[in-house]
This record gives sequence, structure tokens and C-alpha cells, in this order.
Amino acid sequence: MTHSLPEQKEGVQVDLGNSLSLRLGSVLASGPDTSLRAALSMTLFEQTTFADKALPGTDDASGMLEMGGSVVLTGSTAVDVLLGIGLTSNAPDVRLTIALPIRF
Repeated sequence: MTHSLPEQKEGVQVDLGNSLSLRLGSVLASGPDTSLRAALSMTLFEQTTFADKALPGTDDASGMLEMGGSVVLTGSTAVDVLLGIGLTSNAPDVRLTIALPIRF
């Protein structure tokens, strides 16, 4: 849960509203050096207020289905790939993340 505190911007009070996130997932070690994972992420947003007036359409849900995997390349290097597919209208359509963790 994220709690947003109201702020004053140029004399006007802005409250972004709180959000509640839930993520359910699973990881499968498919070999000594590889793993696969899948997760469902959902976030519920409360309504944003501007000058004590609610902005319509700001209380919505965002959901993504995420699938990815990791491979160990060497003893100190791995590659991690994650593909996210948006499930709701305000989520990104596609998100691709590639990480190259290196241990020194």
C-alpha cells in the first residue's frame, strides 16, 4: 500500500490518492543455471483530488501479466529478461525489461 500525502502546489491542494498493489507469482528452476517465472500484478488507485474536487477517471485499476526468465552466463554474470503484457486500459500495452547483473 502506498499512502500519498496532500501537497500545496502554487496555493492549490493536490492529493494523488492512495494505491494498493498485489502481486502473485511463481518461479520455476528449470535447470542449474536457468529459471522461469510468471506473475500477475494488480494496482488499485484511489481518486485524485485537486482543490478539494475529485478528478473523474483517476480511480482505476492497472494490471499486468509478467513472464520472464534468468540464465547464468558465468560465475559472476547473468542475464534476466521480463516481458509484461497490460491487462487493463491504463496499463502499458507491452513492457520489456532486460537486466545484466554482474557481481564484482
